Amino acid sequence: MVWKLDRAFRSSLHALRTMEDMDGLGVGFEVLTQAIDTTISTGRLTFAVLSAVAEMERSLIRDRVLEGMQLPCRKGKAIGRPRVMGRPGFAASWELVAAELAAGRLSQRQAARRLRVGQATVARLLRAAPEGEASSDDPGRDRDWPRTGCAKRWSFPRRCVGFPGGGS
Repeated sequence: MVWKLDRAFRSSLHALRTMEDMDGLGVGFEVLTQAIDTTISTGRLTFAVLSAVAEMERSLIRDRVLEGMQLPCRKGKAIGRPRVMGRPGFAASWELVAAELAAGRLSQRQAARRLRVGQATVARLLRAAPEGEASSDDPGRDRDWPRTGCAKRWSFPRRCVGFPGGGS
């Protein structure tokens, strides 16, 4: 039993294989919001058709999103949430906090609270610092900053990859 068919499977092939597996176990399948019951033949037909339609709908949404991301990508603009290093005054605040971290006066948790960022951001900034230092003159030069651009797939990296006019 599922609430909606398009939420239950990744593709129509996955849906049909899962249905065959369930049939082999003697288990029926029912979709509550769409009145589909696979224990009867019309329910099986409806199931097959709607699972194909759901897969097509997901594919269309994905294509539209990727098309919408191509324009900013061609212009070289970053998409997604802005990096904290881009905030006004953050680099100076980071330098002070990094010095306290290096001296052992602050924990990463305390540093994150002071900078109003997550602990993962503090850890990433520390990894970006040169070896043996908690601070860096310009963490923006590390491989993680600044990334510009668009996504190649659903993973949404911040670089233009796979688009005309994009990066490598």
